[in-house]
Amino acid sequence: MGRGVMKEWEATAKESATQKIVNMFNRPGQLEKIDQIKQRFTRKKGSVEALLKSAMQQQLDGVRIGISQLHNCLGQSVEINNNVKKIFNLFEDVPKLCNALSEAREENMKHSQYVTARENLKHIFTVPESVEKTKQWINEGKLLHAHQCLRDLENSRDDLLYEMLKHFRKDPAVIVTALRIIRREEKADELALKQEKQTGFLAPVESRIEGTQVEEREDNKLWLIRYLELIRQLILEDLRVVKTLCVPCFPRNYSKWTSRK
Repeated sequence: MGRGVMKEWEATAKESATQKIVNMFNRPGQLEKIDQIKQRFTRKKGSVEALLKSAMQQQLDGVRIGISQLHNCLGQSVEINNNVKKIFNLFEDVPKLCNALSEAREENMKHSQYVTARENLKHIFTVPESVEKTKQWINEGKLLHAHQCLRDLENSRDDLLYEMLKHFRKDPAVIVTALRIIRREEKADELALKQEKQTGFLAPVESRIEGTQVEEREDNKLWLIRYLELIRQLILEDLRVVKTLCVPCFPRNYSKWTSRK
């Protein structure tokens, strides 16, 4: 701050003080109260000086705290810089370590393949046992256990197919065999859907109807009437079971009953 500005402020303050004194003592009798006026201005001056000291102290405290934080930041920056340099120095050794551990990496890959092969062999050897266990659960009505066994078999199948497909460059015949199996399964599904479109029945429904014929034309002249009546009763019974027993067991989005109305 320049001296010229300070002198200008000082002159402005003197001029303002002179104007206040002139206004204060322009009436008769004001000189008699000069002691009181002096005391009032002295108290006001002390109060203003106290406020200025408090404000200056707060400013100084803030500056002191800021300087301390700057020193801390400087120390932390130096420490971070040193750590970054150490990290870059460590990175210089990484390519050497990578080359030195190439043999270990190859051995690890071989052993991981051995572990996978051992797990696959375990699944292969336990397939007959799993199939028999699944049949047993189905016969006993424990469908959740049977479903779990089927899921395990499917997962084993998927794992084995995945392992074989990873080596298709060595033996392309494996891919052809897998595609043939998939095509057979898809063709079976297509035939079932085609049969449903032609006859209106799926295989379980058709076997349900065909299995109810108990008499032949030669045995009874009314065989057709009896056969149709038996089919009607069986269909009504199945629909009654679906409506009263199946609907409460299935979620609403399955719509087992409403979709067949």
